[in-house]
Amino acid sequence: MNHLEAVLTSLNYVVLLRNQDKTFTLLNPCANWFSELYYDQTETKFDANLIDLCLAFPFIENFIIDADSVWCKPKSKESISSGVWTESNAEGEEIQLTAIASNNNGCNLLIIENRTEHFKVEQDMMQKARDIALLNEKLVTELNHRQRNLQSDIAQLFDENASMKIIGDAIKSEPAAVIIFNSKSKVLNINNEFKKLFQIEDIASSQPLALLERWCGEAEPIYPEMNRVLTAGSYWEGEFSTRTIREQKHFVRLNIAPIKNERQQVTHFVCIIHDISNLRLDEKHDSTNYTGFEYTTQLPNRRYFWRKIQERDKASRKNKTTYSVLYIDLDYFKRINDKFGFEQGDNVLKLIGSRISRCVKQKDFVSHLGGDEFTIIAFGAAEQLKPMSDRLRRSISEPVLIDETSVSITASIGIATIEDSISLVEVVKHSDLAMSSAKELGRNQCRIYTEQLDLTFSLRLQREHDIHDAIKNDDFHLLYQPKTNVNASDEFNVEALVRWEHNTEGTIYPNDFIPIAEDSGQIIPLGRWVLEQACNDAKTLLEKGINIRMAVNVSTKQLKHPDFFNHVVKALEKSGLPSEHLELEITESGLLADIDSILDVLHQIRQLGVTVALDDFGTGFSSLNYLRQMPVDFIKIDKEFVDELPANNQSMLITTSLIELAHSLNLKVIAEGVETLKQLKCLTNVNCDYIQGYYFYKPLPFKQLELAYKTEMDEKRIVKSSP
Repeated sequence: MNHLEAVLTSLNYVVLLRNQDKTFTLLNPCANWFSELYYDQTETKFDANLIDLCLAFPFIENFIIDADSVWCKPKSKESISSGVWTESNAEGEEIQLTAIASNNNGCNLLIIENRTEHFKVEQDMMQKARDIALLNEKLVTELNHRQRNLQSDIAQLFDENASMKIIGDAIKSEPAAVIIFNSKSKVLNINNEFKKLFQIEDIASSQPLALLERWCGEAEPIYPEMNRVLTAGSYWEGEFSTRTIREQKHFVRLNIAPIKNERQQVTHFVCIIHDISNLRLDEKHDSTNYTGFEYTTQLPNRRYFWRKIQERDKASRKNKTTYSVLYIDLDYFKRINDKFGFEQGDNVLKLIGSRISRCVKQKDFVSHLGGDEFTIIAFGAAEQLKPMSDRLRRSISEPVLIDETSVSITASIGIATIEDSISLVEVVKHSDLAMSSAKELGRNQCRIYTEQLDLTFSLRLQREHDIHDAIKNDDFHLLYQPKTNVNASDEFNVEALVRWEHNTEGTIYPNDFIPIAEDSGQIIPLGRWVLEQACNDAKTLLEKGINIRMAVNVSTKQLKHPDFFNHVVKALEKSGLPSEHLELEITESGLLADIDSILDVLHQIRQLGVTVALDDFGTGFSSLNYLRQMPVDFIKIDKEFVDELPANNQSMLITTSLIELAHSLNLKVIAEGVETLKQLKCLTNVNCDYIQGYYFYKPLPFKQLELAYKTEMDEKRIVKSSP
């Protein structure tokens, strides 16, 4: 063997030509490692003109199938790579190989390279890079926790009505950059670190920069949901590149917390910024996505998601395949952090991330965008992915054990299909909008994006604005529906029902505005008005000698408001209505959604002498143990059971059982939605205490209540005097 042959046979690669019979011919002098490995794998004599790669290397068989799609094109110059795979020689030593299939104008070549010498060095380098990236991610996560704690401290100052000077003194020496805007994006305060980071001398010099608007523009390419989140008055956090007044580039972590007044209107935005440029690896050397994983869940992060969606978009255009984005947001996850702390919250996120990963196909791509948001880039159109979404929701909702407490977490999911006619940013916006729509449906739902959702979202924003104006312009009014006591009693029970007289749409019923008022926070001022008006009207009737008990519906958001108890006290004091003449109705589902925080408030209200009714009873998941600890006096059987009486035996059985259960706990029962004599007889036969519905009364204006009372008392006297 001459010197040239010795060099050629020691090369780390072999070049093979694809034959018509799907075997291969060796084109360069055979490298020793290849012929030896081929013999070890096949135990046949090596023939350079008849090489059966699929027999020698089973791993490469699937790759050859993919390579055929390149080789079959006569004038192509395409190539594809197999990635690294491992084989073992006769001594058991591992050999790392890669293959590249190329088509050079019809010449079908396969190059196999021995990467063993470089592989360990590369792996060590990659591992070190991953370790650095994970450490950086950990530091960013800890930074985020500190930012949230600082946000809480500042929010507390606002709750205490501290002046902007006091707030300024509190944030002055914070190591994080802090800037506070009013609801119109005007800068009210900045601290020293903010001045230093953004090279700004004072507040006045920051005003022309329109910083909040600029940040939204800079962040939108990777955070398309940012504007929607801030418009909704919700908390937002993220990482993006921004520039100082002197055009110096910084990579920052920003979180924005809205401050709301007692009417739940946003009055300020508190922004906390950390410069994390030094925590990022140089992107020029980041070709292997070392920094592409989120520390908490070890799933691909938001930046990796955007790289992957661009890849999938290219592939779908080229191969005429369809992909969709599933946007997953955990419901009420903030309660986990609030109750158990951020560390336990991170553990739950890690568990949920692994559950999501188990529900997808091998080629689907799961990422953790941050916080409680995940995405999946999945093969198929949106409609085809509904079964996957059902599987995801079932898996996510399996109970989680936290500090010996079993907790169930649900998720809202939105799906949008990647289409040629719209940008990827719009696709993600669409999936986010569909997810928001799923939350509006009651959470733990899945919605597929349609153009109608865009229209619905615009109409919803308009409706929020209209509700705000209607409260200010006194466009709401109350109707009252009596609840008839089947016993001969002189008490007169009524429920206050709010209606909205819209200037162009006429009367709007609660189902069309209460959910929007709750989500936007306007239920607080609206609920306060309802409570005060109902107490005033009840006092008027009481002064006329009517033994009134006024029931007012209260939402979960009202009950959780820190001033709700004071609202009740003030409404009673202002009207002069004795507390025993007021009843608050709360929904069973709302109570169970956050029972721990609501029970204390209900106990305080009961101590005032106010009675409490549990509405829609039987539609939720109350157990006897739950019912025993609930401070309630009445339960209301939902209309869906009453509608089917007496024909539906199951509804009859449920209704009877609910009444017996309530009576065993010394609770009174109200049946709502009673419209027929058959329903009435059926309910009185099983000892229902109160009847509410159109059979006796439709909702009445206040001025008709006195007559309704007199009529009911006359009828009861007639019944009582009958033999």
